Amino acid sequence: MTAGCLLLLLVAGLTSVQSPSGGNVPSPADTSVQSLSGGSVPSPADSGVRLWQDTSQGRREITTLAAADGVSNPVLGVLVSLIDRDLYGRVSQVRLRQEAQEHGEGRIPWKYFLWIRRQPIAEQHHPEVTVRFLSALAVPIPYAILGYHPGRMRTSQRVVVDEWPMGDWSWKWEDEEGSQLFVAEQVELFALREGQVEIDVDGFVDWILGGRLDDIRITGMLLFSHEGSRYGLAFGYNPEGQGRSGVLDLGRDKILFPPPKPFLSLGRRMRSIAEARQLLESQQEKAGPAPPR
Repeated sequence: MTAGCLLLLLVAGLTSVQSPSGGNVPSPADTSVQSLSGGSVPSPADSGVRLWQDTSQGRREITTLAAADGVSNPVLGVLVSLIDRDLYGRVSQVRLRQEAQEHGEGRIPWKYFLWIRRQPIAEQHHPEVTVRFLSALAVPIPYAILGYHPGRMRTSQRVVVDEWPMGDWSWKWEDEEGSQLFVAEQVELFALREGQVEIDVDGFVDWILGGRLDDIRITGMLLFSHEGSRYGLAFGYNPEGQGRSGVLDLGRDKILFPPPKPFLSLGRRMRSIAEARQLLESQQEKAGPAPPR
């Protein structure tokens, strides 16, 4: 099963026009944004972007952030651009709203987000990404699978993922046409470290599709390119502890079901790597800093 991606698949279920508390959320014409305390703060001049980039000449401040190419959903386009450009800092609800107003709301509204932050972890030499929602969410999955909207997604209010750039991956794949070379380019791996993301599949859909569509606890996700198109892949486990993955075509904003087998193989490989790296970092953290030589 899939959820669309946290940065991608994490946020794909955000479709309700009601706030988590049951009240109405601000319409796109509303010029205010939600503050962390829950109130509204006027910010007509606020770009919603507080970013920087580390260069050989030092830190360079970034005040604008265009959406990424090859991503049709406006909100996902902003999130993917943050990764593509290797930027650090915070993107607020304001910037997501601007993108939605210019290019259409899409399936993923900006209204549930307070901010998305990407920052380096000095001790581990890789970034982390934090998504802060208005509250914990329980919302319908917007993407249809075989004509059905399969259930609901639940998240904690704050979700943190580790991020590792993985470069390009390729291997030979056997199918009915013989041996094929599968290439995944610009693979970016994310593993859930704090918070919760779960997919609850409706019983009727689960009964129809059986093991092909399960409840899933999301543990990580990928961004990658294949043959000129961009994809997001979420992976995790069903209640029986079996691995599950799902794929979102970012260009068409569409779930691929069933997912292509080489994509599933990529998901299994990356899930194993993510779990091994998080285990190693946890052990290193418990052991403390190495003594000086």
